[in-house]
Amino acid sequence: MISNPEKAIRKLSWPLTISLLITALYNLIDGFWASGLGLGNLAGIEYITPLFLGIVGISKGLKIGVASAISKYIGNDDKKKADNAAAHAIILAIIISLFLTITLLLFMHYLLISMKIGKNIHAAQLYGNIIFLGSILFIIPHVIEGIFISEGNSKRIMYLIILSSILNLILDPFFAYTLNLGVRGIAEASVLSLVPANLMIIYLFYIKKDTYLRPTLTNFKLDYNIIKDILKVGIPSSLDIICEAVGLAVLIFLIGMVLSNQALTNEISIHKLGFNIITLGSIFVTGISTTLVSIIATNVGAKSKKNINKIYKYSIKLCLIISILIFLIIFIFSEEISTLLAYNIHNPAFFEEVNEFLYFIGIILVFQGISEPCIASFEGLGNGFLALLQRIFKQIFIISISYFFIIVIDSDVDFVHIGIILGELLIALISYRWSKIKLSNINFDNENNNVDT
Repeated sequence: MISNPEKAIRKLSWPLTISLLITALYNLIDGFWASGLGLGNLAGIEYITPLFLGIVGISKGLKIGVASAISKYIGNDDKKKADNAAAHAIILAIIISLFLTITLLLFMHYLLISMKIGKNIHAAQLYGNIIFLGSILFIIPHVIEGIFISEGNSKRIMYLIILSSILNLILDPFFAYTLNLGVRGIAEASVLSLVPANLMIIYLFYIKKDTYLRPTLTNFKLDYNIIKDILKVGIPSSLDIICEAVGLAVLIFLIGMVLSNQALTNEISIHKLGFNIITLGSIFVTGISTTLVSIIATNVGAKSKKNINKIYKYSIKLCLIISILIFLIIFIFSEEISTLLAYNIHNPAFFEEVNEFLYFIGIILVFQGISEPCIASFEGLGNGFLALLQRIFKQIFIISISYFFIIVIDSDVDFVHIGIILGELLIALISYRWSKIKLSNINFDNENNNVDT
């Protein structure tokens, strides 16, 4: 990560990207099989998405915080502290998982009612109860992924996630249709498919013991500085997806203000299927950006300003090229993609709406190709709060513009898409300029190895 950071980002990002891609397939697979159960069930899953994004956000935040902290210790040649940080990470993951499970199960009903969910509440609660009970099975692999990224061994978690996704692909139709469990079966399949991966993690760390880092109780010694290093990046990184979840919930609420119950169900279903594809398309940029956090943190530990600036520029170029290519693929093949997404629905009008959504909204991938590596550079430097601030700005832009179009001037609900596009464009311009200024002003504090920008 220090001698050749460009090679490191290519080597480490592709297994992580595949892991993220396979993880994103969970939503796509669930959505595909749920669509065959009716648009009400598909919409019910989408209403749970903002709440599930809270789990994803905290998982991602912990992963990035752990990767950043441990990478810094490894870059500073402090193996003992890196082992201790890995142990802290797993204990934090367990505590947070239990807290999230209890909180979401207690308040899910009231949160769903606040989104004006209507007749879809039963499907949403049925799906959400099972997913939230399995929170720990989603969170632990993300934290372990952060540990593996920090030690330069991201392939292992990739194999585990591939295993889980293959199981999910098999179990979803079996539980939903063969056992006739419906949307409940889709949720149960998603949770059960994660069990083997979590068991394999236990085997690798505590039975086979062939990992570089040793997150064991014997290596654990409570250190509030380690917790601080993890959380100062982890909390803002978690909050950025939670902020996205809140933004999504607000958009659903705005759409619900202007549409009837059936029209709302159709619109939410279109968003569910369309954004599953956009999420898949953004995975490559997310993988590179997440890897960038760890590589910059390692070079912060080594105090290499030259490498930090070099890998920052390389990452933006790589992300932009990839995001343009993916946008063109979605743009050109939107009809074929829509046909696959709407395969179980048998509704020509619905197919056309999904096609128009993809055709129009895909451009945001290009803007994310600029903004994501720029924001990741702040996280790698330990400036998690500034990264979060940019995520908050994006949601404010999207919600404000959408509100103006569909509420203030009473435009068609499709103008929400314009709000999303303009919000992504504005944050891309802001984050690019801000990150360039930040990186040009890096100074290292030689006494405590922190970066002062």
